[in-house]
Amino acid sequence: MERYRTHALVIAAYLGTFLSTLDISIVNVALPTLQEALHADMAGLQWIINIYAIALSAVMLSAGPLGDKYGHKRVWLGSVALFVMGSVICAFAALLCRSGFCGFCLD
Repeated sequence: MERYRTHALVIAAYLGTFLSTLDISIVNVALPTLQEALHADMAGLQWIINIYAIALSAVMLSAGPLGDKYGHKRVWLGSVALFVMGSVICAFAALLCRSGFCGFCLD
């Protein structure tokens, strides 16, 4: 049983590292599209990256105390579920915008 838990822990750590690397890569890949949609200059793009880094740092700092209070496994699984839900919403953002579900759209 201990061997199974060790493998599960390693897989969880690899998954978390992969998801964070993927998320950061997606933001960097999306910069040209964001620049065009928001009519932003280089300084505006730097602000986008800075705001993203600050938000990510705030979430990471709050994850530790939440893990201590509610359990690290529960917080990690909740974080992965929240990431997946956010990714699905982002994947369907254009469809939601075209359908008139949201009140604003970037054209």
